[in-house]
Amino acid sequence: MDSNGLDNVSQGWLEVRHHASWEIFVRLQELDVPCSREPYHPLKVHTRTPLALVQSWSVFRQFTQSRSELSYWLDRCWMCPGSESCSPLER
Repeated sequence: MDSNGLDNVSQGWLEVRHHASWEIFVRLQELDVPCSREPYHPLKVHTRTPLALVQSWSVFRQFTQSRSELSYWLDRCWMCPGSESCSPLER
């Protein structure tokens, strides 16, 4: 298991063991990301599409990163060296 509490499982499934797994589950349900949670078992998330994977990653970051780390990352997304018209993906 990595430091974020994520385990890779076959076929695009992730298992999440985290103290905030209920909050993560609720947020993923709001985003229509397929997932399931049973008492005393890890949260299971089906990341079968790129969108589901990115949404899951974003939600996991929200619960595993500190506020200052998230703020720094967001600030970096808006910085662009040398041009006003570049996107965060160009870095």
